[in-house]
Order: sequence, then structure tokens, then C-alpha cells
Amino acid sequence: MIETHQPNNNPQTLTQRLQAELERQQQADTSPAAPISLRVSTRQAQLAHIDLILDAATQKNQPRTVLPGKLDRLPIISHSKIKRLLLKVYNFLFKEQRAAQMNTIQALRQSTKLHQQMLEQTQALEEFQQNLHSNVSQQLARLDQRANDLENRLNITEQEVSKIKLPTNGVTILHSLRDRLNRLETSVQQLEHTQGERLRYLQADVSQTKRLMRQILNQDEIILNHAESTIERHNPLDGQQIDDFYSAFEDEFRGSREAINQRLRKYIPLIADANLPPLSKILDLGCGRGEWLEILNAEGYETIGIDLNDAMLEQCQAAGLNVVKVDALEYLKALPDNSITAITGFHIVEHLPFEILVSLMSEAFRVVQPGGFVLFETPNPRNVLVGSFSFYLDPTHRNPIPPEVLQFLTRYSGFEQVTPIWVNPSDRPKVVEDSELAKRFNELFYGFMDYAVMGLKG
Repeated sequence: MIETHQPNNNPQTLTQRLQAELERQQQADTSPAAPISLRVSTRQAQLAHIDLILDAATQKNQPRTVLPGKLDRLPIISHSKIKRLLLKVYNFLFKEQRAAQMNTIQALRQSTKLHQQMLEQTQALEEFQQNLHSNVSQQLARLDQRANDLENRLNITEQEVSKIKLPTNGVTILHSLRDRLNRLETSVQQLEHTQGERLRYLQADVSQTKRLMRQILNQDEIILNHAESTIERHNPLDGQQIDDFYSAFEDEFRGSREAINQRLRKYIPLIADANLPPLSKILDLGCGRGEWLEILNAEGYETIGIDLNDAMLEQCQAAGLNVVKVDALEYLKALPDNSITAITGFHIVEHLPFEILVSLMSEAFRVVQPGGFVLFETPNPRNVLVGSFSFYLDPTHRNPIPPEVLQFLTRYSGFEQVTPIWVNPSDRPKVVEDSELAKRFNELFYGFMDYAVMGLKG
């Protein structure tokens, strides 16, 4: 029988080689379409969220038209001219900070625009790659079908030729078929080369896009770090400065350690009347400079003081007092039930948001032992001068708490025998009480400057 084909010219073998090469290149592609699409969608959502944040930051960075809430409520600046002057001074002081923050915002906006362009290019490349893979697959399918048809025809022809006794005709037919196979192989090789070049180009383009995206992410990180450092540089006060300021403020306006000791010693008889058991543990919230802790230690009680002001805690530690830097509410939440004999707090409740104060009272009732008590002192807003002026000398005060409110909250939390204690009468000269009106005037303007509420746990 005449030799009818060569192994290297088998159409099915050529098609399989091409298919294997394409699969190898697809496996070498380190950027599958689905994950890229997912990352593009996620990144676009993140960019949209960043734009919203930048819009909000731009809005907040505008010059103020009103003073901050606490400063705006001070009676001393109620005059419109004074208020406008303070507003101009306030805006001038923070002019450089607003300019630095606006430059940072503009840089971030430019970065997000460039990032959006890169995402659009990546998405276009992804669509091009998918279309290219689809076209190659379709062409391979058609070539495979044509090769199968041709192989079937060759088999039929070979069978027919074997029956023909004219060798010349058979040889001629075989040569014709081999020529067609050669042309087919050449076409397949050209297609393989073309598609391979396209795939390599696409892979290189995707790799370049990835490098650009990494560069953009690095630039974003640099810009954000610069923005953070800029904001920190323009921050008028850091935590340590605020602590130092408030420590000096307490020394100036609340009184010396000796004066505070003299005021607080008035509570010792109340503590003694409570008949606390030996080795009683008393927790002082917002211990400040530690005057109350020193008095209790001298009376033989075990004490723990907590505060957040580093400057004041350093004074306590220098005096050998047992103090901890921690948030008052978080500390109470971590304590077991019925683990503290008593809880005190002098001039702390007026610093707290009301919802925090409610939670603090509830936790205090949980941790205080039966037979123990709570004692809280705060400015007395019944004194008109305190409620309208001296209360706001402390910029960290929130709102005055009327005695009736603090008493009700103490009872509501579960404590019994809740009583008010009026302390620190005004040392200002009073008017002569020659009438009921004069007596009432002295009560309102020169009455007790502070009060305390004490409640027992049954």
C-alpha cells in the first residue's frame, strides 16, 4: 500500500498542539478576568466613598460662621460685636490649618481621579482579553472541525486508492492532499504565532497596569501619611498639653491642696456614720491630685483612684497613692458584683454626657457591696452666679446638673436614703437681710457653691 500521510502533518495533532499552547499561555496569565473585575468594582466603590469623605471634609474646612458651642454660650460674649471679633480671631488662628488641610484634600482628589482612570483602563483591558480568548476558542473549534473532516476524507480516499490499480492516480491524489495539509499547517502556525503575540502583548499590558496601580497605591499611602503628619503639626494642642493645661487650671481656679483638703474633711463624719466594715475599699472616680485619697488613707481606708490626666496622676504617684489611668465607666464594667465598699467622685459628673452618667450610676450600684454607698459632689446651679458664670470657667464642663436630677438618678439606679449635702458657702459679702426679698436674694446669689448627693445600697 502506498504511504498516505506523514506523522508531523496530521491535522488533529497540529490542532492539539495549538490548543495545548493556548492553554499553557492562559495558565501563565497571572491576572484572571473574574478577580480583576471584582477588584475593579470594589475599588470603584471605595473611590466613591472617598469622594464623599472628601466632600464632607471640604464642607467642614470652611471658615466658621459661629463660635464653638461652649464658647458661644458664655455670658461674657453675648454681645454681638464681641462675638464677631472673637469669630474673626478664631478663624485667623486656624487659617493656616485650614489651608494645609485644603491642600491635602486637593491632592487626594487628584489621586482619586488618576486612580479612576487606571481602573477604567484595567477594565477595558479585561474586556479585550475576554474577547480575544473567545475569538481564539471559536477559531480553534472551526479548525478542529475542518481537520476532522479532512482526516475523514483522507481515510476514505486512502481506502479508495488502495482499491485502484492505477498507482499514478493514487500518488497524484496523495500529493495534492499533502499540499493541502502543508498549507493548513502553515495557516495554523501563522494563527498560533499571531494569537501568541496578542496574548503576550495583553499579558505585558496587564502587568504594566498592575505596576501603575501599585505605584498609585504607594502614592496614596504617601499622601495620606503626609496629610496625617500635616494635621498633627497643625493640631493646636496634643494630649499632654491639655493634661498640663488642666492641671494648672485646677491649681489656679479650684484651689490649693490645703484648701481642697479642708473642704473634703467635712465628709469624714459622713463616712464614719456609714459604719463601713474594717479594710473597706473605697474607689474615687476622677481622683485628680489625690487630696481625697490622702485623707481616706489617713483614716485607715484602702483606696483606689482612677483618672485620665497624666499630669495629675504623676502627682498622685509621687505621693505614693494607688492610682490607675483608665476610663471610669470601663473600669466599673470590669469589676465583679459587690466588690467595692464605696464609690466617690468629686466634680466628675458635670464632665460626663448624660447617657454615660446614667450607665455609670447603674454600674456603681452593681459593684457596691450591700451596706456601702456612693457620694458625688458637683457645682450647685441653684446659685445663680455658679450656674450662669463660674460653672463655665472650666472649658471641660458640659452642663450643670440640678440637685433634683442627681438625686432622682441616684434613687433610680437603686440606691436608698438618698440625701443632698450642701457645701462650700459663698465667701462674698451678702446684702443686709432686712426683708424677705433680701434673704431670697442672698440664697440665690450667695448660697452654697457646691452640693453632694449620697445614697446607700440596702
